[in-house]
Amino acid sequence: MRRDQLEHAIRTACQIIGKPEVIIVGSQSILGTFREDQLPADATMSVEIDILPIADDNAETERLADLIEGVAGELSPFEELHGFSIDGVDLSTSALPAGWRDRLVKVQNAN
Repeated sequence: MRRDQLEHAIRTACQIIGKPEVIIVGSQSILGTFREDQLPADATMSVEIDILPIADDNAETERLADLIEGVAGELSPFEELHGFSIDGVDLSTSALPAGWRDRLVKVQNAN
């Protein structure tokens, strides 16, 4: 995965759920800090990106994650067109360490 694909996934997920922000979890979150050319090739081989919607409770997070998965998940027309898929995840499917919110890196640009 490349940084432009990460940005595309963020825009797509936000559009699907009607929210201005999401959280990237999993291996491709490294692209928020480093460009793909600064990383070993193995670090960017994934063709999926895990996105955690931001909501008031986990039930709503699960609902939004399902929306993302349904539109842009594995074997979707989105994946066929763009060559990668977006996995919607929730707080129960993400093993996040204590203090993880304090280490978030904001990815934002003109797009």
